[in-house]
Amino acid sequence: MDAGRLNLVSSFQLIGIALIVVGSLLLSNIASFEDLVKDEGMKTPQIFIIVVGIIIFFIATLGCCGAIRENKCMLIMFAVFLLFIFVVQLAVGIYALTHKDDFRQNVEKGLDKEFVKIGQDPKVKRLFEGMERDWHCCGVRGHSDYDRIRHVVPESCCADMNNCHTRPNDYWPSGCSTVLTDFTGKAGDILGGVAIALSLIEIVGAIFALRLASKVK
Repeated sequence: MDAGRLNLVSSFQLIGIALIVVGSLLLSNIASFEDLVKDEGMKTPQIFIIVVGIIIFFIATLGCCGAIRENKCMLIMFAVFLLFIFVVQLAVGIYALTHKDDFRQNVEKGLDKEFVKIGQDPKVKRLFEGMERDWHCCGVRGHSDYDRIRHVVPESCCADMNNCHTRPNDYWPSGCSTVLTDFTGKAGDILGGVAIALSLIEIVGAIFALRLASKVK
């Protein structure tokens, strides 16, 4: 077993670890607003990246063992699992692309539903203000949302704390629904890019594993 082949297989372990780290970082970024949106679909891209990373890591471990021992069964299983992951990635990628508008609407509906509670529920008020500070946004669609519910625009909406309430132009210009959907859209784009790159690597890895398995007696 030459070092080049072993390095190719073991590189999948590094890819798996990288996906777990990236997915975890993306997931931690939505903690400040997930209680407001209450849409489990928002976490789907991040969770998918983590799950794929875990699966690839264990599949790569199987491939490494098969390559070192020159075990035909392990190598074939490694190839089959890679092809399975490829199919799943393709299906998830298509789903994500065809449901972008649904996701945007769910975010807006979730924020709208909670926003009207700001004057009565201190927890909701605190969550919105935390989200506005963290994401540099204001209200659901803009600072005028606070006028709609007859509530004072909070300091968390201020881009410049000096005389903010007398200069509305110093409020964060974007509503939180736009900022959040843009962020999650980028997460979806990352997912798509990762899926495409991994698909190519997985096909190469599967072909390599099957060729190696065919040479094992």
